[in-house]
Amino acid sequence: MPITILILTILSIICAYSNLNIYGKTLSDGSYNNGLINFKDSSIWLPSGIKDVVFFGYLNNQSISFSNLLVETLKEPRTYIAIFGLFIVNIFDTTSTLFSVTSEININNDTTEILNLKRAMFADSFGCLISGPLGTSSVTTLAESTIGVSYGARTGLSSIITGLLILACVFLYPIFNYITASCITAPILFFVGLTIFNNSSQKINFKDIILSFSFSISIIFTLLTYSITKGVGLGLIFYTIMMLINSRKKELNITTTIITILFLINLLLGEILSHLK
Repeated sequence: MPITILILTILSIICAYSNLNIYGKTLSDGSYNNGLINFKDSSIWLPSGIKDVVFFGYLNNQSISFSNLLVETLKEPRTYIAIFGLFIVNIFDTTSTLFSVTSEININNDTTEILNLKRAMFADSFGCLISGPLGTSSVTTLAESTIGVSYGARTGLSSIITGLLILACVFLYPIFNYITASCITAPILFFVGLTIFNNSSQKINFKDIILSFSFSISIIFTLLTYSITKGVGLGLIFYTIMMLINSRKKELNITTTIITILFLINLLLGEILSHLK
């Protein structure tokens, strides 16, 4: 992983330096526009549209030199708040999705641990790593994977085929552009939601009032906040607090406590960040 990070960092810097007029100059000479770095049109080896890709972008600053770009970013407290927030969202979204998918194909062992979790998390982290320099949305584990699994996907070959089909869609984009994305994703997400809810609800002990209320809070706040992470976090916080109030702290393991604290920190930092804008 460190070697991968180093290689990608070097490639990104070379790409940026070879396409920007920043040798000893500031970015106010036109190579910087609305917070995003613009590439020179003379770089004929780059594909069209590359100027819209963000490489080391720094928002809302029109006169900072590239040599000080990362330094100034690291001095900004909001940088670390954003990093921590993205870390929390990504790790819990990935973990919860992996549990949902693996429970669908029954590869969890008797201790509810996911087999080969380390390799799955490594693949997810690598996808997130390369998506940043490329300026794409985060390449991460998605709940939609449950659809393929429910139809027999097991080895990862379906993911390769899906990727090739998406690549083919790049050339057919003018045709697919007329199809509204929500028409495709809405029914899939609806099916995924029902599948996850069905798998999760069967494992909930509704005789336990605290557990059932925490489950309900997670569902309600997921709908209200439009965020699975916030819904799960608030449900877990409520669960931990109620367990402590009812003198059942011995039933809380160290992992649950740590995750609850991380969720609290994430929510607090989110509020702080919203007031700093």
